[in-house]
Amino acid sequence: MKELHVSEKEEKRLSTLYSLHILDTDPEAIYDSIADTAKCLCHADYSFITFIDKTRTWIKSGVDSKVKELPRKQTPCQYVMEKGGLLEIAAIDGSEKFSQLSFFKKFNGNYYAGVPLIAESGCIIGTLSILNATALKLNSNQKNALKSLASQVVKILDQKKANFRYKTLVESSQDLIYELDERGKFVFANASTIAKTEYSLDKLRGMTCWDLVVDKEREQVKNFYLERIKQGETSIYHEFPIKAKNGKIIWLGQSVEYIYRNGLAKHAHVIAKDITELVDTRMRLKETEEQILAEKTLLRTMVFSSPAAIAMFGKELNYLAFSEKWMADKSVNEQTIGVGDSEPSAERKELLEDLKKKVLEGEVASSESDLIIDEEGNKKWIKWVATPWNNTTDGSIGGIIVYADDVTQIVEHEGELKRAREEALALGKIKEEFLSNMSHEIRTPLNAIIGTTNLMLDENPSLQEDEKFKLLKFSSNNLLSLINNVLDFSKIESGNIILEERNFDLHDLCCNLVNSWKPTAERKNVELCLKWDEDISEIVIGDKVRLSQILNNLINNALKFTDEGFVHLRVSANDAQPDLISFEIKDTGVGIPKHLHEAVFQSFQQVNNENTLEKGGTGLGLPICEKLLRMMDSKLELESSEGFGSKFFFSVQMEEGDINNSDAATEDISNASLNLNVLLVEDNTANQFIATSFMEKWGVSFKIANNGKEALQYVEKKIFDVILMDMRMPVMDGSTAAQLIREKDDEYFKNLPIVALTASAILDIRKEGKGYLFDDYLGKPFNPKDFLKVLSKYASSNTLDTGEMEFDSVENISVVDSTGTDLRSRLNEYTEGDADFLVEFSQNILGNIATLQEDLQALFQSQQVEEFGELIHMVKPTLEIIGKNAIVEKLYEMKKDWAKEKGKESSVNEVISEIEKVKEELNQIIEEQSTLMNKVA
Repeated sequence: MKELHVSEKEEKRLSTLYSLHILDTDPEAIYDSIADTAKCLCHADYSFITFIDKTRTWIKSGVDSKVKELPRKQTPCQYVMEKGGLLEIAAIDGSEKFSQLSFFKKFNGNYYAGVPLIAESGCIIGTLSILNATALKLNSNQKNALKSLASQVVKILDQKKANFRYKTLVESSQDLIYELDERGKFVFANASTIAKTEYSLDKLRGMTCWDLVVDKEREQVKNFYLERIKQGETSIYHEFPIKAKNGKIIWLGQSVEYIYRNGLAKHAHVIAKDITELVDTRMRLKETEEQILAEKTLLRTMVFSSPAAIAMFGKELNYLAFSEKWMADKSVNEQTIGVGDSEPSAERKELLEDLKKKVLEGEVASSESDLIIDEEGNKKWIKWVATPWNNTTDGSIGGIIVYADDVTQIVEHEGELKRAREEALALGKIKEEFLSNMSHEIRTPLNAIIGTTNLMLDENPSLQEDEKFKLLKFSSNNLLSLINNVLDFSKIESGNIILEERNFDLHDLCCNLVNSWKPTAERKNVELCLKWDEDISEIVIGDKVRLSQILNNLINNALKFTDEGFVHLRVSANDAQPDLISFEIKDTGVGIPKHLHEAVFQSFQQVNNENTLEKGGTGLGLPICEKLLRMMDSKLELESSEGFGSKFFFSVQMEEGDINNSDAATEDISNASLNLNVLLVEDNTANQFIATSFMEKWGVSFKIANNGKEALQYVEKKIFDVILMDMRMPVMDGSTAAQLIREKDDEYFKNLPIVALTASAILDIRKEGKGYLFDDYLGKPFNPKDFLKVLSKYASSNTLDTGEMEFDSVENISVVDSTGTDLRSRLNEYTEGDADFLVEFSQNILGNIATLQEDLQALFQSQQVEEFGELIHMVKPTLEIIGKNAIVEKLYEMKKDWAKEKGKESSVNEVISEIEKVKEELNQIIEEQSTLMNKVA
């Protein structure tokens, strides 16, 4: 049978009905009397008091009726409830709606009148109704009488409900609750009273309250109450022992309320608690007071005789005892016992209160060095520990013991060490910044030199044989390698390199590395090959860039010092650990003497100066490889001897990857073509530039709106296939604009796909939209492939062959993780190898970065937090696109500090310094790419 749906309103009605505890109860005269009165007043054959359950109509009182219930749908009560007032049916047999109800068939009725029973909550819980075989005509008095009788039924129900609640509370109470008459005899006793005394209610009704009191206390207790009754007291509390039926002694704390009539106590309401444990505790405490006092005396004696500075305090930080050293240090005397220190300052008083609270709760508080300034201005550092002391009798905390020691000399010595350490760190930072800045400064003109030599060589190939030209080219390349190694080494030393965990094709990486060095090997007539273990998964998860850097360095070294024979790159699996992949670079070169094996891994160390001068080298390649491998929880190892070649080898943990998310799964999107008309709503120029550049490549028609208000104007034209909507914009944000679009009457606006562009809080925006405001989500900064996938969903005619490609669900869309990716890689990711696009894109980014730098200093001077927040919003997407999330985090930290009026110029200068580095990188990339484009041209 199908479950009947219950609305919230019906649930409330049923809850009200059930709370009355009336359903399925026995007949009661009071209800029969009301039903009979209704029957007589209206001269009817039948009268009913009914209650409407979930699926049935239950008859509480039905004069001349044996029927107790009928299906709810087969009675007119349902219709009385729906109407909410008097329902009168003059001729049932003439009504198609009512004539088929079994209620009328069972009682052979042709006239019906019913009024609702309306509870205090406003819910209709049942009906009072009459039924007659022939037609009746009720006058207004009769109708009002029916309503009045219905009201009486509800009042009776409410009174019974209140009585039921009172009875339930009394019976469920853990206290002893009972009533006494004027003679002190029990009239009523609850379950707790019966359980504690072990006398039944019938037995108690034959006893007085005095009968329960223990013999030796009975007269005293009785006289206590009689004396107060004489004085006319109404509320009396007293504690005394009673004896249960089994002989057990129970102490009661009893509260009595007397009711007087004509000056005599006629009735008593009693609530008593079992305080036996409390009385026992009082007695035990009294017995141990002298013992505790003796213990305190002994503890005071021990504290006083201690050679250290020790003080014993009570719970209110009053002195109980102190040692002679404490007395000397604190200038206290015997008169201080029982009181505290001199009045402390408000700040110190708060600290003492906090200390007292913690220690008296059982904690141990301490300080390695607290600064104390005496009245003469002398500074001392005190090491102290505050612990609770316990009473041995019951283990309770009696107070606090404080141990103190003068550590001024130690603190001053540590301060000197700290200053020395800070100076060393500052020098290290200066070194790091110097190496980084010098590397950038040198690389800019050096790249121009290398570019010029390449142009000269293209124009005049004969220069290839010119010794001076060869020396120039060799030196410049060697110097560039040195600078790059120094910069990489500096980054590793400063912890600025973070490893990535991404899917990539390891086999493809190794093949490309070997192929890139093949021309060099062939010129030297050296065999270079890859030996690949077929048991290895080609797609793995790891840092492709850093692994490539390590292997590239090792192959370069092997070829550099091998003039005949071979260089082999072997990649093999580990049988014991399937995820552990081993790499080995073996050569037949000059080899390395065993006593120099450790030296090759030391920075700027070269094991053979003659070979180094001839072959070139910086002494940083192997240390960089070794440090990168340590970051991968691995180690670069060496087997070699002079004249017999070398073997460098290591193992890296790399799990099997997902080919669908790897570089191998990347589709070629350069020739994609989409028939689509897009409205881009975006206020950031960098994001506009990226999106429109790719849409132009894919043949997408588009319009740009700078905020939600402009978008509303454009969308009125009804020419767009999809809207790309940014969330945070000036004038009007994306959520508001999407809401207003959806509220328009035309079906076009309700069905128009809207894609949310968001750089953060995607889950919150999902909740906000959830299939209503937005149809899809695209994280920012987005990469071209994700962008193309989203647009392809809404293209009416699409020449992009996506095959069985599945688009990301909302749950799988995420912001691009740029952590640890260098700037050039980030730009290449967005420009897909398009040289013109790379230069234009870099120039656009450079403009945004320059704007940030110009405005930052001015805003710091004005301390305008709101404008600074707007500035962050404007440049945040640009910084995230190029992977400079660290700068964004620093900007948000600055905003928090400014809001608290704690902004520092040093933090501004730090961010500006970071921006300068980004500008240098961008300028270098633009210069190098422009030089390359001119060369190709």
